[in-house]
Formats: sequence, structure tokens, C-alpha cells
Amino acid sequence: MCEAHRGVGLTRRRALFAGALLLGSGCLRRGTVPAREVLPSDTGKADRRYLVKGGVVMSMSPAVGDFARADVLVEGRRIVEVGPDVKAPDAAVIDAADCIVMPGVIDTHHHQFETALRGALAEGLVTDDGRAPGERNYFEEIIGKLAPAYRSEDVYASVLLGALSQLDAGVTTVVDTSQVIHTPEHSDALVQALKDAGRRAVFAFGTGKKGNRVPEGPAPAEATALRVR
Repeated sequence: MCEAHRGVGLTRRRALFAGALLLGSGCLRRGTVPAREVLPSDTGKADRRYLVKGGVVMSMSPAVGDFARADVLVEGRRIVEVGPDVKAPDAAVIDAADCIVMPGVIDTHHHQFETALRGALAEGLVTDDGRAPGERNYFEEIIGKLAPAYRSEDVYASVLLGALSQLDAGVTTVVDTSQVIHTPEHSDALVQALKDAGRRAVFAFGTGKKGNRVPEGPAPAEATALRVR
């Protein structure tokens, strides 16, 4: 998330609000550059250091604090220093001027295979509660009718699109509850899409109430095999 910073008086609330105004921001245009063209090579390796320099830093930690302008030094996969004018002559530099630097958001419950169904049941309830709005509900329409029609390639496309969309919005970690495990090929497609997205993910192997294999079927053995791989 990034947005032009306009002087002093920055608060967390104002900064987050500013993030909604990305349409007019130069950072939006920079944000369209693929990550592989922004991050230094070998990012994440134990001896690799890089410096995110000159951004508006929102640490979300009272112990670290927030800064109108500061640097973030990363070594391997760990943040080792945050503050103004961090000295790291051996580190690769990422220019974060006019951008907000903050921890990524963690989504603890998502069904990324449903990305292709966005808006398909906007006014539906989760289940039929006996009232009129419950006549078209999530379990009947999505899990019972639409999910069983997914091919493995449909699963891959939906999960990858959902993951990349979340990354674009600053959601860097997800627990993806996958209720579309029809075949081993569906499982493989789901896992491959999560890997290809290039972000942190926990694959939650699951079956829906309708249209999926029942728990006493081959699903548990398959889940174990996936874990081993």
C-alpha cells in the first residue's frame, strides 16, 4: 500500500485513509511493475540484505513506532532495523519515497477458488434459514451447484487470480480453505496456483457439504500425500 505523503501531522488513520486514494498516486503506477523487477535478486536468502529507503513507515508496533520518513533493513527473511537514515552500505536499495511501508495483511479465512464467482450470490445467505432470502443460499448454489462444475484448470485460474489480487491489495499471507477437492488433479492445481502466486499461504484441504467427496472416501489419504510432498 502506498500513497503520496503530504507533510507533517501523519496519523495511522490518515495514512490508511490515504491508501484509498491510490488512483491519483504515482505509487500506483510504480505498483504495476512486476515484483521480480522491484525486489533485489536472491531476496529471502540468509545472507542477502536490502534496504527499503525513505518511506512513510507504519510499523504497527508501539515498541518500534511510526515514522514520517524512515528506512527498513531486511536480512534474509527478517527485519533487523527500522529507523531514519539506517546505514547499510552493503545492502541493495529499494526506493520507497512517497510510499507507505507497513506489514502485510494476513487473511485467516479465504476460499480463493471462488474468485471467478465474485458477485454471483451477492444477496444470498450462508444457508437456508426457512425465510425467503434463504431460498438461494451459499451452500445450495455455490457449494452444491457451481463448485462441482469446476475443472482443475478452472481451480488453478481462480486461485491464482485471487492470490494475485490480494497481493496487489497488500494481503501477503492467506489461509486458503479449498472446498473444491474433486480429484487429485484439483488438489494439484490448487497447490500449484498458491506456489505460482509467490506469497505465503496455508492450504486448507477440505470438502464442502455437497458436491465433494465425503470424508470417509480417498480424501484423507490424499491430504496426507500432499503434506508429504
